[in-house]
Amino acid sequence: MNPDMPEYALTGAAFDSREMDGLSASADGETEVLAERPSTWNRPPVFAVRSAPADWHGDVDQAILRLLRRGENWDSHGAAPIDADAVANAREIARTLALIDGVPQPTVGGTPDGEVGLAWDVGEWSLDLTVDGSGLLHYVYLDEADSTRDVERRTRNSTEIANYLTRLPRR
Repeated sequence: MNPDMPEYALTGAAFDSREMDGLSASADGETEVLAERPSTWNRPPVFAVRSAPADWHGDVDQAILRLLRRGENWDSHGAAPIDADAVANAREIARTLALIDGVPQPTVGGTPDGEVGLAWDVGEWSLDLTVDGSGLLHYVYLDEADSTRDVERRTRNSTEIANYLTRLPRR
């Protein structure tokens, strides 16, 4: 097995013409299979999409909303208040990710610049995502087992984030 070619369990459903954020979708009972066109990986990612958000979504959504309570200097080191637009954008990305089967629950936090941070630390890898008021996603992926996979990027494409969160092993 080539580690650069992830294995996916496909449901075998035929693709139809619906589109969702640049993804083509097909129906398979309560689950949909999505494939991105084109991909930054060696082959397009395929996601199993839930009919309802993951159980963790409500807690994460509330944690993101609570960040709005942070006023000026909330960290006692001069931090800016959390931007309401960053909160709205983070809520949207959290809901999108909660609809993708296999995405683990993130930790929620704020940044000194007033942005929203979502973080996943799963065994030997971690992904830190910062969401700003314009919807720009800045992420850092670190893999302790293979530093050649370490990445730092900015994007507006949530599929890139979902790809990391679903294709990597849970250790």
